[in-house]
Amino acid sequence: MMKDLFLADCFGCPLERPQQRPALLQQLWQARVHQAIRGISQDEDVAREVRAHSSGLLELCDAALRQGVAPTSLRGLHVGALEQASLTGAVDPAYAAASLAAHLHGCGVAGCWSVRLREETPLRIGPWLSAAGREHEVLATGDTIEVLSYGRAAPFAVPSCLRLERRAGAWAAPDGAVQTGAVHTGAVHTGAVRLPTARLWDSDVPLFSRAQLRMLQVHEELDAVPVVEAAVSEEFEQAAAFLTRYAPEYVDWSRDIVAGLIPLRGSRTQTQSSTHPLRFGFVAASIHGRPLQMAEALVHETSHEYLHIAELHAQLSDGSDPLLYYSPLRKVGRPIRSILLAYHAVVNILLLYRASLARGYQDDGYCAHYLEHYLQAASGMARDLLSSPGITSAGRSFVQSTCGKLGLALPACDVRPGRTEESVAHVG
Repeated sequence: MMKDLFLADCFGCPLERPQQRPALLQQLWQARVHQAIRGISQDEDVAREVRAHSSGLLELCDAALRQGVAPTSLRGLHVGALEQASLTGAVDPAYAAASLAAHLHGCGVAGCWSVRLREETPLRIGPWLSAAGREHEVLATGDTIEVLSYGRAAPFAVPSCLRLERRAGAWAAPDGAVQTGAVHTGAVHTGAVRLPTARLWDSDVPLFSRAQLRMLQVHEELDAVPVVEAAVSEEFEQAAAFLTRYAPEYVDWSRDIVAGLIPLRGSRTQTQSSTHPLRFGFVAASIHGRPLQMAEALVHETSHEYLHIAELHAQLSDGSDPLLYYSPLRKVGRPIRSILLAYHAVVNILLLYRASLARGYQDDGYCAHYLEHYLQAASGMARDLLSSPGITSAGRSFVQSTCGKLGLALPACDVRPGRTEESVAHVG
């Protein structure tokens, strides 16, 4: 029970245990990444394929696993590619391993390796991209990184070269080498391509356009912007500034999760956002909304990520409740785990609204309107969650802890069957 309460306090909302939350997040994230690396390096079939298409790459992955990579170095790693490569085969294992190695080089790990991929794909080191290539050769010393990429853009097997140098603790390209494409110099094509970034607090977070989504290896239908313009970065920066001014408790909450942003097309009247278990930390959110709406999207989606990571530590729902419960957000019947996911996000949105109004935020009534709407929604979802047989004791601790933060009276209800699909639409 104490373990359940600790987890709920750390990941339920940022008002409890803000000092302990980062350590628990890093611990659980490190465990997930190490399990994914083992899937690449210790699964015989997967390891055999990586070894057949690379040199020195598997050894680097093995060394990372044996020596233990610091949890802070794992932030921003696209672990979903590793998991898909080992569990489903949907991702080229050699690419997944190469992505891990490139990320480690960005954290200062030295190494030398080469890889041959199934299709032309760039390698990403933080916001820096190599040229797309079927083959890549990489040499990293800790102070420099050099990537030679062979693909269609390099005629007559002349490679494109990405060279980065560590300057003042960050990676930078040599002066004059940052371009949107390669430039032929005779021996090699040189040029460094840098993803657009948004300065969120103390980090430059990369932004992914529609064409660059393939690097995340998640096959989703996302209405991402075709080009990330400077104004898009500014909108995310304004959202971060909003949290800093009006809801500072949500700064670390968001900063510890967000590793990349996928701008979606939107407007002030139509917004959307999403996360995906296979792109943990890479948040998709609409642009062109007011700063509050974009801040709300960050809080909403990072709340989902905290619930996802909590489920690595404890089972919050056990799948035993087959029935549907009314979702006041979707206006349809949803499985009880989906209700838990929505409830957790709504709780944090409500706390965001309250914090913003308490610190003097004024708008056209947006906050006041949705405060009332979401309070009613949270109360109804809490009642259903605490009565569902599919919510475990750890899940109940999540609900009870967050009800307390909202000042909601705990519903007095017994565990009972859920509402049927036929009747759910008539509830609420």
